[in-house]
Amino acid sequence: MPNSEFSLPVAFHFSVQMEKDTSETAFQEVQGVDSQMETDTVRGGGENSYLYYLPKKISHSDLVLKRALAPRNSRFYIWCKRNLENAGSFKIITNLLLVCLLNEKNETLSSWTFENAYPVKWTLGNLDAMKNEILIENITFKYSSMKRG
Repeated sequence: MPNSEFSLPVAFHFSVQMEKDTSETAFQEVQGVDSQMETDTVRGGGENSYLYYLPKKISHSDLVLKRALAPRNSRFYIWCKRNLENAGSFKIITNLLLVCLLNEKNETLSSWTFENAYPVKWTLGNLDAMKNEILIENITFKYSSMKRG
């Protein structure tokens, strides 16, 4: 008999991987996992009280990954650095990013694949001698498509 118990997934147990790097990269937060269909509004012919919404295209927000400042020998760091320092020469190296929501046994409950991703922005948290916090870096990515698995 199938297990009828259902436990709600927790948002804090996830992993992030690059296709060309099998090791997982630890992140504190993932933002921007969304899709939105843009539409054109059309009035009904001769009947101005009706509006029709015609599908136009799908758009996505930028993917933002937040984590503690990574070591300089990390493959993820090297990939981001190469893209952001060589952007003027238009030698962008894309990658597939995989975000997985995990259960208590580290099994994938759901996943999101971001195809042809590349970093477009890197920001560092504030350096503040009055606070006792971990230094956080934010990396913003553009990508061509997102698929939920």
